[in-house]
Amino acid sequence: MKKLLTLLSVVLLFVAVPSSAEPSLDSLFDRADKARTSNPSELQILLKQISKHKLTENQQQYYYYLLGSQTQVIGDHDEAIRLYQQALITGNSVDLQYRTLLLLSNVMTVKQNMTAAFSYLFQASELVDKVSNPELKPSVKVQAIITYMTLKLYQETIDTSQELLDTGVQGLSRCNALFYNNYSTQELTPEKIELSQIQNGINYCKSHNLPIMALYGQVLVAKYHLFHKEFEKAESVLNFHKRAAEDIGPVHLVGHYYVTLSQAQYFLNDTVTASKTLDNFFKIKNISFSSEPMVNGLKLKAEIEEKLGNTSTALKFYKQYIEADKIFKNTISLQQTAYNLAKNEIINKNQQIALLEKSNTLLTLENELATVENDNKKLFITLLLTILMVLGYFAFRAFRNTRIYRKIAENDSLVGISNRYYFTKVVALLLSSSKTTSQTDAFIIFDLDWFKQVNDLYGHLTGDWVLKAVVSHCRQFVRNVDIFGRIGGEEFAIFLPACTAEKAALLAEILRDAIEEIDCNGSGYPIKITASFGVTCSDRSGYELRQLFRDADIALYLSKNQGRNKVTLFEPTQQKESATAVL
Repeated sequence: MKKLLTLLSVVLLFVAVPSSAEPSLDSLFDRADKARTSNPSELQILLKQISKHKLTENQQQYYYYLLGSQTQVIGDHDEAIRLYQQALITGNSVDLQYRTLLLLSNVMTVKQNMTAAFSYLFQASELVDKVSNPELKPSVKVQAIITYMTLKLYQETIDTSQELLDTGVQGLSRCNALFYNNYSTQELTPEKIELSQIQNGINYCKSHNLPIMALYGQVLVAKYHLFHKEFEKAESVLNFHKRAAEDIGPVHLVGHYYVTLSQAQYFLNDTVTASKTLDNFFKIKNISFSSEPMVNGLKLKAEIEEKLGNTSTALKFYKQYIEADKIFKNTISLQQTAYNLAKNEIINKNQQIALLEKSNTLLTLENELATVENDNKKLFITLLLTILMVLGYFAFRAFRNTRIYRKIAENDSLVGISNRYYFTKVVALLLSSSKTTSQTDAFIIFDLDWFKQVNDLYGHLTGDWVLKAVVSHCRQFVRNVDIFGRIGGEEFAIFLPACTAEKAALLAEILRDAIEEIDCNGSGYPIKITASFGVTCSDRSGYELRQLFRDADIALYLSKNQGRNKVTLFEPTQQKESATAVL
């Protein structure tokens, strides 16, 4: 009898175990979707389990969406794009199409392809009314906020995120809105943001199981301490959360942790540790050479090596920084231009629609008036003339706006001189013309010394005041035929047609002295501004704009390396010396 009972227990055990071990496919998808923004490792395990099942078309669409999200987190953006596009042509779930379009817009923003990012964002916005889940609808505004922030349009980011917060939105959308509102406020006016404001955003994201966004928030906490010169606190915060960021964070987040941590260590005069931290940062895979963390990391590495007395290594990293910074700033400039052009195109299309509506109104009136007696002909003619005048007015207004928008696209919105896109376009044409006649043209690049400290200590609004003051003072000495442009944050260039190198160097010296004499009391802070200059000309560097930029940059670096607030005229031997130093 005992043997029979034992055998029966074993049989029941084997029958009962399988029934509770297999989770349903819907449960796997639900858990994977939640892990997407909280636990990438768990997401990877769940996706492997899902792949073993036979999936319907809509489930296959869901699988591609989740697999693309996991691939994006590890930084393989091209593969993520392929998976998202596969999700768009598989299945017919409108909610998944909407979510996929938003993630495509997001990854295109990260890849700095703003034309594609806007295209996917507009497609997603057209699906909002068809989305069945009301919690998903605010996501399109969240992606617009991310796009604004990527373009460094901080005020637009603050305004849009505050609008979203005022609607009472909850969950992931509120977490994102809180973070980007705090981030942009800190970038625009770092002296006004409170630590408690940043911490509230972090706590909200944590309470809704959104650890990645909470970790991004800790970077803001560290930057807050850096701004207030609490360097040890900044280092402590980043060291405490760095392991978590490495375990679950995307490469962009990990990059911010390493670079911000190295800044704190540098300010604590621990240059050796700061250098090692940056070395670990440079080993990160899939991080873009022209990303903001990489640009800041290369610049800091050059400064550390210069402080340690490693001149050749400092020069190598400074050259890498110049290349990455130019790509980064040029991309931002082109993106902002594309944004303004897209925005203006929408305005023009709306005006065209208004004109068409008025034309349709005119046709309707003509049909109605055709039935009226001859006695009403005078009234009809008067009305027709009035409408034609209105149409003429709107046509003139559209033409005038087009000219205004073109000017906006060609000029820097802050300081009112040529932006990088228009500067390079015009100078390239002028150089081509000068080459045919062998005319000597000169080229000046100058960079404001220690300008980043002005932004860090006094805020971006003070930095903007300084940039405007510099341009205002320099304009007094630049000829009408010269092309004066802002080619980066604090970097400017002047192209001087029919001008020798010696005369250009003299002008650079005049500008250097004018900048040094600027009275900055109007900014509200006791700031001292200086600039370093690099000068070259076509009979030394040729007629290729890229070579002129490169040689002037070498001269500019020498000015900075020799103590800043100097003018250096490029000599061909400098190129050989710098190449030897790198080798």
